Amino acid sequence: MVGRRRMKIPKSFLAIIPLKVIMSVVTTLVVLLIIAIGGGAAEVGIVMSLLTIGNLLGSLIWAKALSKTRKYITGYIGGYAGMFLALLILLKGDYPSIYLSSFLITFLSNLTYLAAMFLISENYEDRVNEMIGIFEMVGGWAWVAGLGIGAIAIGLINAPIFITYLSLLSLVAIVLTSILLGASISKRFIEGIKKDFGLLPLLDKSLNKIIEYEECVTDIVVKGVHEVFSGSIMQFPIYYELKLPSKERLTFYIPIFLQFLSFGLVYSQIIKFLNDIGYTGTIIYLISLLSSMISAMAYPMVGKVKNMLKMLIAMSVVRVLLFILLISIFYIPPYLVTPIIVIFSLLDGFSWAYIYVLLNLVALKISREEVGISNFIRSIGYILGAIISGIIISIFSYQINFALAMAILSVSIVIYSKVKIS
Repeated sequence: MVGRRRMKIPKSFLAIIPLKVIMSVVTTLVVLLIIAIGGGAAEVGIVMSLLTIGNLLGSLIWAKALSKTRKYITGYIGGYAGMFLALLILLKGDYPSIYLSSFLITFLSNLTYLAAMFLISENYEDRVNEMIGIFEMVGGWAWVAGLGIGAIAIGLINAPIFITYLSLLSLVAIVLTSILLGASISKRFIEGIKKDFGLLPLLDKSLNKIIEYEECVTDIVVKGVHEVFSGSIMQFPIYYELKLPSKERLTFYIPIFLQFLSFGLVYSQIIKFLNDIGYTGTIIYLISLLSSMISAMAYPMVGKVKNMLKMLIAMSVVRVLLFILLISIFYIPPYLVTPIIVIFSLLDGFSWAYIYVLLNLVALKISREEVGISNFIRSIGYILGAIISGIIISIFSYQINFALAMAILSVSIVIYSKVKIS
């Protein structure tokens, strides 16, 4: 009996590991830094909003620039160089530097990520679905590893030294990328010579690459691993296309917007919330790691779902219950708080895998362009939620903020129940 063929990971895919490690550490670290210098819920909300805005603008700008220029190697390395500068800015440690670095780190990470995706699409035209799935798996587990590194390092070394190590890692990544992508660099150099001599004019294949990527979105969303505690921050759509929605589409867009508005209210403040109830930076990293691992294990299961909308609604209901759990923490004995947090972490990771994947699959069922539009709406909802949460918690309390999120998500569920997918 012939065994299952072992998955072979191209060495070039390993070049994405430093990016995922740095991002998994920094997206939590910037919040811990803002808290450490006296920032409250409002400042945390600003940081989380800037992370999301940076991601959103980076997805829009770099996708268009790379698809036109096809400078994928330059983009890959340039993203790491930019992240090095963003980390140097973070070293200053005051409000303006943390805000600026929060924006730049996600904005520039998209340059490396999208360059990697476009390069894979070009180099593996005959099996792009399979290779992007493998690539996402590598990046996903690197993200989990980064959370583990953060959990250990945050308790052993001070923030400036930790950031210095991260910035050095981004420099190492430039060298590593140059080595691992050596074949691609040589290939492009030869193509350039041929073009200069008129022997083999290069065709502009950018549009084809985007279309090819769209075709494999299903594989990507099933196999990709994304962090949980940041809600939708690290989603990397290839491009967004905006147009006036029809009434039918509004029935789909409104619940998505409300859903991620509620997520922005909760998840933009979850790190500060955990800090305020007594958990250290190490424990916060471990909680996030636990959620991410559960998501990683749950992603393959999502592809087997038959009734996508029904399961999407069910997982949204799970998150309503999770928000109730968060509120209950203020009214239960202290010895029950940690078990509640662990249960929250497990179910949160599980539900996120289903919500993220199913939203993309439902969008795909409508049309391929819906994936980009859906992601855009999620980001806008999350940004607004992050900003509003800071105001609510500063004026009122966490309980009011979580209760509002619960109410908004409940409305989203009701509207989801009316969505029709043809």
